[in-house]
Amino acid sequence: MVIFPAMTSAQTGAWCNGMDCSFKQFVWYVTEILFKPVFILIISLTVVMFLWGTAEYIGLASSDKRAEGRKKMLVGLIALAVLMCFWGLARILRYTFFP
Repeated sequence: MVIFPAMTSAQTGAWCNGMDCSFKQFVWYVTEILFKPVFILIISLTVVMFLWGTAEYIGLASSDKRAEGRKKMLVGLIALAVLMCFWGLARILRYTFFP
């Protein structure tokens, strides 16, 4: 008896909300509800990593600590650039195929 509610919600899908279920609505649900918050969290972490590396680079006089801060800054910038490219590509694909 416990399985029946799960089966009925699995048939309609949580992304339908009782409306006409289509692949377009499913793609919207996945991109807006699932990926967007996770992606924003990852971007926020890369910005924090870049700022942490900047603080290490500016604040510490030791050359090895400065090199470590420079490395964190570089990794943060590269990660941010890759994530922004992925975000842009995902939005282009979404609005091209599902306007």
